[in-house]
Amino acid sequence: MDEHHVTFIVMDGIQVLDLFGPLEAFAAARELSGSPYLWQIASSTDQPVRTESGSRILPDVKFEQLEKTDTVVFVGGQGPRTTSFSSTEHLHISRLAKSARRIATVCTGTFAMARLGLASNKTVTTHWRYTDELEKQFPELNIDKQALFVKDGSLWSSAGITAGIDMALAIIAEDCGSAVSTSVARQLVMYLKRPGNQAQFSEFLIAQSGSTSRFSDVLTWVADNLHEQIDVAKLAELANMSSRHFSRLFKKTTGSTPAQYVEQMRLDRARILLGEVNGRVHQIALSVGFTNPDSFCRAFERRFSTTPKKYRAQFCNSREVL
Repeated sequence: MDEHHVTFIVMDGIQVLDLFGPLEAFAAARELSGSPYLWQIASSTDQPVRTESGSRILPDVKFEQLEKTDTVVFVGGQGPRTTSFSSTEHLHISRLAKSARRIATVCTGTFAMARLGLASNKTVTTHWRYTDELEKQFPELNIDKQALFVKDGSLWSSAGITAGIDMALAIIAEDCGSAVSTSVARQLVMYLKRPGNQAQFSEFLIAQSGSTSRFSDVLTWVADNLHEQIDVAKLAELANMSSRHFSRLFKKTTGSTPAQYVEQMRLDRARILLGEVNGRVHQIALSVGFTNPDSFCRAFERRFSTTPKKYRAQFCNSREVL
């Protein structure tokens, strides 16, 4: 197999997980399957780089020593978001990136990459907190403000930290196949290999962020009892409210009706279960509270723009799709 050389571009103020999350995914791919990944950490200096947390990382190579590489990864953090490269650094990194087969960014590494002019008219993403800032600074970019990660040709970008690992898994799948990528996800004890078009927030987190402690208990109960028949009366009883008052307040607080929220939670749980090696689609539908498999399939396609069968074939390492 051809070797895949990965070069991580770092500077003072990087987020350490934006570096070591993807790096450990590539390392696991090499360990588990012999996938031919080699990596190096590159900086402007051979002195330790200080991270956001104050820890220090010793680079492997200086920018001026960089030779041809397969993949360039711009690591994110407050430093990459706000600090520009010197003209000499710009020259060395641009030369490397333009000759690479693939460029990737983690979180606010997108800012560092964009300053080099490597993404004009490309679709990218970054951490949700900084998408407006990225849009203002680089109007030539097309910014997906929701995605976990985006691939536009040879350019990859991710929302940061755990999304950087999601992106690395997708890159591994592209290089080595889905079986290797799935094995890496298991090695890293990841709950789910998430596709890039998944939103940066889950429905549960969105609802929790605006809920009172009373609703938090209700939301937790829903998450634990999706297999049951859930109606407004039951939820209102848990919240110690009338059904009418509960419905009105729930919509105001979470942005969804109780029925919409329950369906969204069921579909999100079903998507996770589709990643399991066992379980037919109709069995998964029943396990999350859909009594009609056809209704489940229609709801799943409406929410995720793909069928359960196609989703499993594209993102999961399982052949049981009936």
